[in-house]
Amino acid sequence: MKNFAKINWDNTVHSVIVSNESYLRELDGYFVEVTEETGWAGPNSIYSPVKGKFLDGKPFESWTLNEEDFKWEAPKPKPDTGKFIWSEAEQEWIEVISEPSEE
Repeated sequence: MKNFAKINWDNTVHSVIVSNESYLRELDGYFVEVTEETGWAGPNSIYSPVKGKFLDGKPFESWTLNEEDFKWEAPKPKPDTGKFIWSEAEQEWIEVISEPSEE
């Protein structure tokens, strides 16, 4: 048994099933096997037939897909040092400052 992703017309993943190839031939739709090479697939992931890989769904509305690297990119580059999270509301990287633990 193997994992297969059912791909929608827009190359998004509709669902992932566990099946053998003979049963898969009985189903309607376009299926792609999920392997180490293709990466993880889940509902709303994107499949690139050119790259032969899956990519997680769009993390934020403002992010765009870099077709060459096949990665999501924020509107602004993430700072190189420190811990940051993206704020969609502010359209900025916000530094995460951890409180010292009381021991």
